[in-house]
Amino acid sequence: MSENDIHWTQKPTNSNETLRQPPSNTAQRNSAAGLSESIERIDENVPLVEATMPKTPESRAKRAAAVEAIPNLSPKRRDLSRINGMEYLFDQGYDSDGEHAPCFNIETVEGEQDFEENSVRTGLEGDGLPSTITEDDSVLPTPTEEVTHHEDISDDLMATFTNNKLKEELKKRGCPVCGKKAALLERLKNALAQKVPVGAPTKKSNKDKNSTELHECFAKGAYWEPLKPLDEVVVEPENPTFKKAHAPTIDKEDAHFVCSKHNFAEQFDREPFCGTSDEMQLKKQRGKKDTYSIKLDSNGQPMLNRVIRKKGSVSPFAMKEYKLTPQTQPEQYISIFLPHKNNPHSTKKKELLSFSLLARWTNWKAMLAGAGDTCYPDWKDFTATELRQHIGLYLLHGLSPSPRVEWKLKPQSSDKTHGNDFVHRSFGPNAERRHKHFKAFFACQDPSIAIPDRDKYPNWKVRPLLTWMSFIFPLVWMLGVAISVDEMTMRFQGKHKDKKRITYKNEGDGFQCDALCDDGYCHAFYFRNEPAPKKYTSYGMSPLHARTMALFDTLKDKCHQCAMDNLYNSATFCKRAYNHVNKVLCHGVTRKAMRGLPMHVLQEEAKTRAKQNEVRGTVKAAVLKNDPDCPDLIAS
Repeated sequence: MSENDIHWTQKPTNSNETLRQPPSNTAQRNSAAGLSESIERIDENVPLVEATMPKTPESRAKRAAAVEAIPNLSPKRRDLSRINGMEYLFDQGYDSDGEHAPCFNIETVEGEQDFEENSVRTGLEGDGLPSTITEDDSVLPTPTEEVTHHEDISDDLMATFTNNKLKEELKKRGCPVCGKKAALLERLKNALAQKVPVGAPTKKSNKDKNSTELHECFAKGAYWEPLKPLDEVVVEPENPTFKKAHAPTIDKEDAHFVCSKHNFAEQFDREPFCGTSDEMQLKKQRGKKDTYSIKLDSNGQPMLNRVIRKKGSVSPFAMKEYKLTPQTQPEQYISIFLPHKNNPHSTKKKELLSFSLLARWTNWKAMLAGAGDTCYPDWKDFTATELRQHIGLYLLHGLSPSPRVEWKLKPQSSDKTHGNDFVHRSFGPNAERRHKHFKAFFACQDPSIAIPDRDKYPNWKVRPLLTWMSFIFPLVWMLGVAISVDEMTMRFQGKHKDKKRITYKNEGDGFQCDALCDDGYCHAFYFRNEPAPKKYTSYGMSPLHARTMALFDTLKDKCHQCAMDNLYNSATFCKRAYNHVNKVLCHGVTRKAMRGLPMHVLQEEAKTRAKQNEVRGTVKAAVLKNDPDCPDLIAS
């Protein structure tokens, strides 16, 4: 087996980096420093998914409070004068601000992200988070006959070491390299104090390779107990209309071989999902087979039953707020997520995204650049409707790509392959020149605010859009009991610093985020180029698991069942997810190595066809015992 299942059974219990000139004088430098400080003061340690999540959408007052809690920065005027004369560079890949260099010739390689749980030595307490990182430094490697010299390092030089340099020096001396920087630094000082020589052999582990000892986050005394299958063979179902039925992973010539399958006697109860919703009562109509109508009360209102919500659905708030019916048109659904005029959720203190706001920002950016005077003399302001047309053009281009998006502006009489008569009539004459205005000045961020530090705000230019998406997505949808977390990729061609290169599967490269979804609907997301939430990384979690825990923060109900693939799953993370305030029950496949699985459930991968047929259908399982904070975790 190359992958193993790990799941829960639970007993019931009640792209903005710029190449710009430095400030020309001290006042400008002080202004930039003041802006940076204000950004850190307002928005520090507030993940996007947390800052925008409305906890109780039923109350308009509370929704308004949630909107006003979204960080807002004081405008600072930007200098866009250099955009004059930059038009010829836009088609060469330069940024629309006119101040940026071409897209960076850098790609971040997104590898398989293997991690060894035992290298993060943490312990979980009652709040479900690791408390402190502990490491036994009392036993350090001793000198051997092969190594005879000791290299001293001064304190001043050691203070300049990065994490990688500290690990390099520790490896030279055979010391462990797990933990945070402070632990690494202390370990290196201890090694230098004991004059551990360079080249000392790495401390060997005395643990048996087949040991079932658990990661330190589990309770002391916890262990895996193997489950024994029943002797009785499970009878295969017969289907006379489907001869030689076989799984897609089994060759057709092996379909005649039926493996023996055995069940397990143990039964475990999961903690029930607590999300509820109202369901309309139905009554069967007389004389009409399989025809039902809605029961009405004395006031003519539908009669409702409160039931456990098994599947996700549109929230009652969205149904009422946006007057959704079976006859609602697609354009009306789009207007929920991209409002045409003023956003209905905006307040006096905070205006949320709409096409009207985007049009004002776009026109303001053009005005600051001198459009209509020093550059683009034929410029005129965009309206919200016109801006929506250009955005729609890119949506059409995504569904039906052309070598150049401008070719869709032509009539089919002049371009039979890529021309579009509907688009040509909608945009009218001089559409291609107008689209150049759009590409030069379209703004999805307030153009008067100076661009902050890229490391802290990598998605600054589209942050208002992401903020609005993080606000509206959970508001209009109620999650069912079953959810999933997986990576989501926005593919594109070309180079960019934050582009993730997928080397382990053929999915295409692009911007990546971790997404929490339900039945095809994206409920919450966290971009991978955004800083991982310190709320979880400070406890030793990997950035991947920290982002996933932040996604769990957006849930409104407890005991969702979350499916994940082998990139995310591990025994330790299953416990951390269950100890989350929303008690998420994780399940799915995981990798065999370094994910906390007991050795007795792992199986050697069969190489020959005869051996594969022999072991097919074999299931080994174990249950976690003696950990009250993680009861009945099953590995198989």
